[in-house]
Amino acid sequence: MTMIPFTAITYSDGAWTFTWAPALGSVRVVLWGRVLETTTDNEYVWCGLSYDSPTTPPPIEVVPDDGTLAVSEHNACYLTLQWYRVDCSYYVVEGLDGATWYEMEMIPDDTQIPIFTYLTPLMPDQAVAQWRVTARDENNREGDPLNYSWKIVRPPNTPTSPTLGCEAGELTVA
Repeated sequence: MTMIPFTAITYSDGAWTFTWAPALGSVRVVLWGRVLETTTDNEYVWCGLSYDSPTTPPPIEVVPDDGTLAVSEHNACYLTLQWYRVDCSYYVVEGLDGATWYEMEMIPDDTQIPIFTYLTPLMPDQAVAQWRVTARDENNREGDPLNYSWKIVRPPNTPTSPTLGCEAGELTVA
Protein backbone atom coordinates (compact mmCIF):
# COMPACT_ATOMS: atom_id res chain seq x y z
CA MET A 1 0.00 0.00 0.00
CA THR A 2 1.57 3.24 -1.15
CA MET A 3 -0.15 6.33 0.14
CA ILE A 4 0.96 9.60 -1.40
CA PRO A 5 2.06 12.04 1.34
CA PHE A 6 0.50 15.49 1.49
CA THR A 7 2.70 18.57 1.13
CA ALA A 8 -0.01 20.75 2.71
CA ILE A 9 -3.42 20.45 4.35
CA THR A 10 -5.22 23.76 4.92
CA TYR A 11 -8.66 24.89 6.07
CA SER A 12 -10.35 28.04 4.76
CA ASP A 13 -13.94 29.20 4.25
CA GLY A 14 -15.47 25.88 5.34
CA ALA A 15 -13.33 23.68 3.09
CA TRP A 16 -10.22 21.53 3.51
CA THR A 17 -7.58 21.64 0.75
CA PHE A 18 -5.19 18.69 0.38
CA THR A 19 -2.07 19.17 -1.74
CA TRP A 20 0.57 16.64 -2.82
CA ALA A 21 3.59 16.61 -5.13
CA PRO A 22 2.77 17.40 -8.78
CA ALA A 23 3.40 15.17 -11.82
CA LEU A 24 2.48 11.86 -10.17
CA GLY A 25 0.09 10.82 -12.92
CA SER A 26 -3.41 9.60 -12.23
CA VAL A 27 -4.32 9.25 -8.54
CA ARG A 28 -7.40 8.24 -6.60
CA VAL A 29 -8.73 10.38 -3.72
CA VAL A 30 -10.33 8.09 -1.12
CA LEU A 31 -12.39 8.81 2.00
CA TRP A 32 -13.59 6.01 4.30
CA GLY A 33 -12.98 3.37 1.65
CA ARG A 34 -14.91 5.22 -1.06
CA VAL A 35 -13.30 6.82 -4.10
CA LEU A 36 -14.22 10.50 -4.24
CA GLU A 37 -12.36 11.31 -7.42
CA THR A 38 -9.74 10.10 -9.87
CA THR A 39 -7.55 12.96 -11.03
CA THR A 40 -4.18 14.01 -12.45
CA ASP A 41 -4.24 17.24 -10.41
CA ASN A 42 -2.17 17.57 -7.25
CA GLU A 43 -4.91 19.14 -5.13
CA TYR A 44 -8.31 18.17 -3.78
CA VAL A 45 -10.82 20.42 -2.00
CA TRP A 46 -13.23 18.82 0.49
CA CYS A 47 -16.31 20.64 1.75
CA GLY A 48 -18.48 17.68 2.72
CA LEU A 49 -21.61 18.02 4.80
CA SER A 50 -21.02 14.85 6.82
CA TYR A 51 -17.68 16.11 8.16
CA ASP A 52 -17.24 19.80 8.90
CA SER A 53 -14.61 20.08 11.63
CA PRO A 54 -12.51 23.27 11.27
CA THR A 55 -9.72 21.79 13.42
CA THR A 56 -9.27 18.20 12.20
CA PRO A 57 -9.24 17.34 8.49
CA PRO A 58 -11.23 14.36 7.22
CA PRO A 59 -9.14 11.20 6.76
CA ILE A 60 -8.55 11.67 3.03
CA GLU A 61 -6.10 9.26 1.38
CA VAL A 62 -4.47 9.68 -2.03
CA VAL A 63 -3.07 6.61 -3.80
CA PRO A 64 -1.74 5.94 -7.32
CA ASP A 65 -4.42 4.86 -9.79
CA ASP A 66 -2.59 1.62 -10.55
CA GLY A 67 -4.65 -0.85 -8.55
CA THR A 68 -3.12 0.23 -5.24
CA LEU A 69 -5.71 0.21 -2.46
CA ALA A 70 -5.93 2.88 0.22
CA VAL A 71 -5.73 1.74 3.85
CA SER A 72 -9.43 2.45 4.38
CA GLU A 73 -10.27 0.31 1.33
CA HIS A 74 -8.43 -2.61 2.94
CA ASN A 75 -9.71 -1.90 6.42
CA ALA A 76 -13.15 -0.34 6.45
CA CYS A 77 -13.13 0.81 10.06
CA TYR A 78 -16.14 3.09 9.99
CA LEU A 79 -19.85 2.46 10.25
CA THR A 80 -22.64 3.20 7.81
CA LEU A 81 -25.72 4.09 9.84
CA GLN A 82 -29.04 3.83 8.04
CA TRP A 83 -32.60 4.39 9.20
CA TYR A 84 -36.09 4.76 7.76
CA ARG A 85 -37.70 8.17 7.57
CA VAL A 86 -40.23 9.05 10.27
CA ASP A 87 -42.44 12.11 10.59
CA CYS A 88 -40.14 14.64 12.33
CA SER A 89 -38.25 17.90 11.76
CA TYR A 90 -34.70 16.57 11.93
CA TYR A 91 -32.49 13.72 13.13
CA VAL A 92 -29.64 14.05 15.63
CA VAL A 93 -26.69 11.68 15.13
CA GLU A 94 -24.59 11.16 18.26
CA GLY A 95 -21.47 9.15 19.07
CA LEU A 96 -20.48 7.87 22.50
CA ASP A 97 -16.99 8.75 23.76
CA GLY A 98 -16.38 7.37 27.24
CA ALA A 99 -19.56 8.19 29.16
CA THR A 100 -20.58 11.23 27.09
CA TRP A 101 -22.74 11.39 23.98
CA TYR A 102 -21.46 13.94 21.45
CA GLU A 103 -23.68 15.42 18.76
CA MET A 104 -22.01 14.75 15.42
CA GLU A 105 -24.63 16.05 13.01
CA MET A 106 -28.19 17.32 12.69
CA ILE A 107 -29.85 16.08 9.52
CA PRO A 108 -33.06 17.82 8.40
CA ASP A 109 -35.99 15.61 7.45
CA ASP A 110 -36.69 15.26 3.74
CA THR A 111 -39.94 13.65 2.60
CA GLN A 112 -38.24 12.63 -0.66
CA ILE A 113 -35.72 10.38 1.12
CA PRO A 114 -37.13 7.08 2.44
CA ILE A 115 -33.84 5.85 3.97
CA PHE A 116 -31.25 8.16 5.54
CA THR A 117 -27.52 7.35 5.67
CA TYR A 118 -24.67 8.66 7.83
CA LEU A 119 -21.01 7.59 7.61
CA THR A 120 -19.11 7.77 10.89
CA PRO A 121 -15.53 8.99 11.06
CA LEU A 122 -12.84 6.30 11.05
CA MET A 123 -12.89 4.22 14.23
CA PRO A 124 -9.85 2.90 16.08
CA ASP A 125 -9.16 -0.82 15.80
CA GLN A 126 -10.46 -2.98 18.67
CA ALA A 127 -12.92 -0.30 19.79
CA VAL A 128 -16.61 -0.70 20.52
CA ALA A 129 -18.35 1.98 18.52
CA GLN A 130 -21.65 3.21 19.91
CA TRP A 131 -23.89 5.58 17.97
CA ARG A 132 -27.51 6.67 18.12
CA VAL A 133 -29.95 8.54 15.92
CA THR A 134 -32.84 10.41 17.50
CA ALA A 135 -35.75 12.01 15.64
CA ARG A 136 -36.89 15.40 16.95
CA ASP A 137 -39.96 17.42 16.09
CA GLU A 138 -40.41 21.19 15.68
CA ASN A 139 -40.81 21.54 19.49
CA ASN A 140 -37.53 19.67 20.09
CA ARG A 141 -39.35 16.63 21.51
CA GLU A 142 -37.36 13.44 21.01
CA GLY A 143 -38.48 10.07 19.75
CA ASP A 144 -36.91 6.83 20.97
CA PRO A 145 -33.27 6.67 19.87
CA LEU A 146 -32.15 4.10 17.32
CA ASN A 147 -28.97 2.60 18.81
CA TYR A 148 -26.00 1.13 16.95
CA SER A 149 -23.20 -0.79 18.61
CA TRP A 150 -20.36 -2.49 16.79
CA LYS A 151 -16.97 -4.00 17.68
CA ILE A 152 -14.39 -2.64 15.22
CA VAL A 153 -11.89 -5.32 14.18
CA ARG A 154 -9.71 -4.71 11.15
CA PRO A 155 -7.70 -7.38 9.37
CA PRO A 156 -4.02 -7.22 10.35
CA ASN A 157 -1.67 -5.17 8.20
CA THR A 158 0.31 -7.03 5.55
CA PRO A 159 3.69 -8.05 7.02
CA THR A 160 6.67 -6.26 5.56
CA SER A 161 9.29 -8.91 6.30
CA PRO A 162 9.26 -12.14 8.31
CA THR A 163 12.05 -12.55 10.87
CA LEU A 164 12.94 -15.47 13.10
CA GLY A 165 12.94 -14.84 16.85
CA CYS A 166 15.73 -17.18 17.99
CA GLU A 167 15.16 -16.96 21.74
CA ALA A 168 11.76 -18.61 21.78
CA GLY A 169 12.14 -20.36 18.43
CA GLU A 170 9.04 -18.60 17.15
CA LEU A 171 8.42 -16.81 13.91
CA THR A 172 7.83 -13.11 14.50
CA VAL A 173 6.13 -11.24 11.69
CA ALA A 174 6.95 -7.55 11.59
